[in-house]
Amino acid sequence: MPLFEISAEEILAARSAENDAQAWPTREDKDNRVEPIAKPHFDVTFRLVPGEPIFTIGSCFARNVEAKLLDRGYKIPALDIFKREDFAKIDPSALNNYGVPSIYQELAWALDPEFPFVPEANFSEVFPGKFVDSHLPVGIRPAPLEIVTARREAVRQAVAQVKDCRVIIITLGLTEVWYDKKHDLYINTHPRLKALEAEPERYVLRVLSFDETMTYLRKIADIIDRFGRNDTQIIVTVSPVPMGSTHRSVDVMVANTYSKSVLRTAAEHIVAERRNVHYYPSYESFTLSDRKRAFKYDMVHVEQELVDFNVGRMVAGFAERSTDLDKMDVPTLIAHINEVSENNPRLKWNLLQENHDRISTSFEFAQFYIRTALNRRAFKLARAALLAAPNEWQPAQKELLEAELLIGEEKYAHAKGVLQKLGFGKMEKLTPEGRRCYYMLVEANIGLKDMDAARNAALTFSRQVVKRGGRNRVYEMLAKGYKDAERLKEAAHFYAQAVELSQADVVMLDYAEVLMALKKIDEAKAILEKAACENPVNRRRKEHMLSFVVPRVAAAE
Repeated sequence: MPLFEISAEEILAARSAENDAQAWPTREDKDNRVEPIAKPHFDVTFRLVPGEPIFTIGSCFARNVEAKLLDRGYKIPALDIFKREDFAKIDPSALNNYGVPSIYQELAWALDPEFPFVPEANFSEVFPGKFVDSHLPVGIRPAPLEIVTARREAVRQAVAQVKDCRVIIITLGLTEVWYDKKHDLYINTHPRLKALEAEPERYVLRVLSFDETMTYLRKIADIIDRFGRNDTQIIVTVSPVPMGSTHRSVDVMVANTYSKSVLRTAAEHIVAERRNVHYYPSYESFTLSDRKRAFKYDMVHVEQELVDFNVGRMVAGFAERSTDLDKMDVPTLIAHINEVSENNPRLKWNLLQENHDRISTSFEFAQFYIRTALNRRAFKLARAALLAAPNEWQPAQKELLEAELLIGEEKYAHAKGVLQKLGFGKMEKLTPEGRRCYYMLVEANIGLKDMDAARNAALTFSRQVVKRGGRNRVYEMLAKGYKDAERLKEAAHFYAQAVELSQADVVMLDYAEVLMALKKIDEAKAILEKAACENPVNRRRKEHMLSFVVPRVAAAE
């Protein structure tokens, strides 16, 4: 039977409707939906409710999705498990489920009384009195049976919260899965070497067929329908993370293509079969985008830029929004982003990523994005935006951003060269751009450990800066630079000027540390007593330093 059958009448009717997504884009198109980041269209048939709990399960990509949903204010109840003491030092990857059989088993153990978890089948004693759970990552160290049992119950309770969530996101990972013949069940991770050596006939690696994959995918949907809410909506994605290796006798690229093809096809079938199951094309976005933008240097793990972009698109598409960001002009959009993300820099960044397309069409938005990226130290993304921005730069504007980016990348000599070519040193009175140039020359020279040149640049800067904050930051930079160069007298000189302008706790503590090294104990004690240190970290540092200073003063008296 065909997956779909579309009548000629429907096709003729659709020809008159405007649907740009039905035609593969070309480089000549105004809206290139493939390069450099692919943006496949997806249908939205329900809406997320702001702040509602969302359940995610599946491969490691599900953990990426969770983190970004938390940023957007949604609740991820399953992650409450990591507030427990016995999970405090365990990575969230402990909840990864890579194959569809494992996803089904976790749901069944949590929800179905007729499918109980059997400790004897799933726990293995690898050392005397030390056990492991076959379904948790091998990186978790063996522990006494009572601890392993308690962890399993915690996982069961965490997964059971799926029944209270209206929205469930399932990320499909791979089709190469381990099977335990002795107990007739799939295991989530590869067996430990000790287990394989002890019982080699017990375990086999299975490469699932399409029919087997569909069987378990239907079981997953069935158990959610049976025990979950009546209004449950399921979003299915396919993880773009490729298989790192394969046990098959074929190239891992071939094995991975088979695995992802089966999972992607199964996702298409389950969406066609169930009205409450929907597909989000993150897999297509990653695999069709520029690989250098999509994958890290190891070509396995995904770049955060595209994670942010895709989760942002998904949330923006499914979320209930009172404001249509796509229809806003750039000044209104920037004002809106600043307003809704006040005191929440991660939300601000997510909103910028959702509107990433504006970089190439709006100089104002590109600048806003680049400045934010630099503040977040997202230098790779800042550079990409700098290259994509429209060519509407004022004199020195692009060069100053380039220099700031180079300093962030610790390419100090290159940054210094860019700044010196601007020629601000020939001006009797510096413009705001000139002052910014000399501020960065201080940073670049400190990075090059040329403290004399840094000091000269700082003097030029400070002579023409009235605002206390600007001068203070330069003094702090110089003080730290001299301290790192072990030129403590000069460091103390500039720390004293910085403290005179601003009583920041960290600066005062650093100053006291230099004074102690110079054996100026009384002065160090006086500075420490002035530092308020309301922050617990600074307070502990102050108390630790006082424990050295106070006894010495007393002894001298």
